[in-house]
Amino acid sequence: MNWFFAPLDELALIAVSSVIVYMAIIVLVRLRGLRSFTKMSSYDFVISIATGTIAGSTLLNVTSVPVMYGFTGLATIFMLDYLVARLRNNFDSFKTVTDNEPVMLMDGPEILQENLDKTQVTLDELYGKLREANVLNHGQVQAVVLEATGDISVLHTDSDETFDRALLRGVTGNQAG
Repeated sequence: MNWFFAPLDELALIAVSSVIVYMAIIVLVRLRGLRSFTKMSSYDFVISIATGTIAGSTLLNVTSVPVMYGFTGLATIFMLDYLVARLRNNFDSFKTVTDNEPVMLMDGPEILQENLDKTQVTLDELYGKLREANVLNHGQVQAVVLEATGDISVLHTDSDETFDRALLRGVTGNQAG
């Protein structure tokens, strides 16, 4: 087998399959909404990986995997995504299983080393995020949160504005409550 070239009929089959799978993903995302690819939880990560795997398998195995198999797999994944989203919205216990919780890394100027250790965020990474947020000193920091998505949010101010701690709703490790 030639590792670089392939018969034109197989290349054409891959091209046609690509168009069909691409259109199927667009239709399914439009039906389900952009929520299908947001960075929200570990479950959403699994959905994204499964979608890519099914699409890739369908496109590159055109001689052994019919396009309808790929479409059926994609439709099933998107239906599961919809079902799990409904269950997450209606049952807190289900949400606990599928979602990560945000964790406080700094409460005001205080670095919460125990939470850094628990989340495996290094002090260097924390300081990098503070620099990205243009924090000039620890006194500007109101809170730093490792979000459920894996992003780090830095809430800071350079004035005497009042910080609304309601923004920390659902954040674990919040010392003030």
